[in-house]
Amino acid sequence: MTCGLPPNASIAARDIPEVRPIPVETGYTSLGSLLADMQGLVPTGLIGEGGWERVQALTTRLPACAADARFGFEFDLFDPNTTADFCLLLMPGSPITAFYEGQTAATAPLLVGPGFRNFLRGQTRDAQSLLNRTGAGIILEYDLAQTLPGQHGPPGVFMATSGSIDGRKARLDGDPARLVAALESVAGWDPGAIDLEEVERVRTAAAGAFVAQAGVMPGRGGPAVRLILQGITTDELEETLKRLKWSGDSSLAAACLSDLSEFIALRAALSLDVSSRGVSPPPGDGDVPTH
Repeated sequence: MTCGLPPNASIAARDIPEVRPIPVETGYTSLGSLLADMQGLVPTGLIGEGGWERVQALTTRLPACAADARFGFEFDLFDPNTTADFCLLLMPGSPITAFYEGQTAATAPLLVGPGFRNFLRGQTRDAQSLLNRTGAGIILEYDLAQTLPGQHGPPGVFMATSGSIDGRKARLDGDPARLVAALESVAGWDPGAIDLEEVERVRTAAAGAFVAQAGVMPGRGGPAVRLILQGITTDELEETLKRLKWSGDSSLAAACLSDLSEFIALRAALSLDVSSRGVSPPPGDGDVPTH
């Protein structure tokens, strides 16, 4: 068996960076048993005992083969409780994907929502599905930090691209209606719950960017699609936010990045929730939607 060690320096686990397979001893009964051995590698300032209790409540339900996939943590550096959310990448044909495809109504609660199994089977078995055409996998994001151990809701589900514009791969925003229908299905929402016109408006307003990820967070309430837009330069950021009709202060967002310009070359990624109410930063993600 091999495992992909999550990089300790990674703050945004949804980015799911490349990891190098590292041989480990066999005999682990679950991903949680492997992570228990790795606990000492993660600083307690990022995940404390309460955080590990939440992680273990989930990962002891996942098979050890999950270690062969890309997985990672997402940290809130301003949270004094030192907890973390957990993310996992599913690729067609992988053992962990087969595990999720095999979930039943009895075994699925807290692992996935009721519509996920059919959604995943459709995506993996249809050669023309978004998953097979974009070629970058499905990311599950479990909100663990703000819940009691073992009481988290269904994970967020994100369709991903390869992380760059590649003419050989389908773009997530190439067929907004198909994308929205797939996300409504996996969230268990009625057709039309996501405002397709608003999604298309955002796509047009951010024409210079590309949709790196698109997903839903059914455990966080009402129907909205979260779009991660990449390919925006810092010089374009303020005007892009204005075109998107973001309700926040676009000059403040631009200023936050310009303060760092002397240290690093910056490009911005925007994380936006799109609903019938318009565009807003994701709940709990602060006032500035940039990464």
